[in-house]
Amino acid sequence: MKIYIILLLLKQTLVLQLLLLLSHLNYSSIVLSCCTKAALNPLLVIQKKAIRIINKKNYRHPSAALFADSEILPLKNLIDVNLLRFIYDYKNDNLPTSFADNWELNNQREGYNLRNGNEFYLPRIRFNYLENHPLFAMPRIWNNLKVDFKFTMSRNTFKFSLKQYILHTLENGFIPNNCYCSLCESLIYQLMLNPN
Repeated sequence: MKIYIILLLLKQTLVLQLLLLLSHLNYSSIVLSCCTKAALNPLLVIQKKAIRIINKKNYRHPSAALFADSEILPLKNLIDVNLLRFIYDYKNDNLPTSFADNWELNNQREGYNLRNGNEFYLPRIRFNYLENHPLFAMPRIWNNLKVDFKFTMSRNTFKFSLKQYILHTLENGFIPNNCYCSLCESLIYQLMLNPN
């Protein structure tokens, strides 16, 4: 009986964390992508505290495995996933017309076909603080994805597989180039090995 009560309390605290903290982070993640690492650090600390409290671990316990076990993305990964979801919607014309022509493809810019013609054009950035701006970060992150992943999925499959792969990278013992599990061997899940 005690085990059921403990599991019920764990699930309830996880639901509370999802409702209270994660919904705010999800909603504001595209705006948060503009922030520097120093500005995001207090939010990351709060998120790590919350995940440790939910799992009833002490404050020194490593948080990466806790995120993977709870199936919650850390803040930086959450921002990247939401940027990728946005640019996926842009590529598939699922956004309002006000976003039309914000980014151009390489083949739209040049008069002839290029090897990377279906990737977004990345303009030169004069100032380092603009690297995290969504106008520049979204195309850069999207261009790092494998071709199979970009074009062959529905939106729900895209979201699900992206989250599953990122959670897999958070597991203990994951080495990007030396993982031979079924998740990593599939071309569809080969993404974000080099997020920057």
